[in-house]
Amino acid sequence: METEQIKKIIHDHRKIYPQVYALKPGAVSIQQVPRLQYVSQQMNTAFHMNWAINLS
Repeated sequence: METEQIKKIIHDHRKIYPQVYALKPGAVSIQQVPRLQYVSQQMNTAFHMNWAINLS
């Protein structure tokens, strides 16, 4: 198969849905997005059962 025969599939949604990506009427405001902050948590899932304890 020659490379000239291979058709590239490009999913350019600007061409598929031009009404969504067209310029909208009205005023434009540019909003600044805050810097990303990452929160890490440690989760302790250990459940230690002491089966040797006699509760009677």
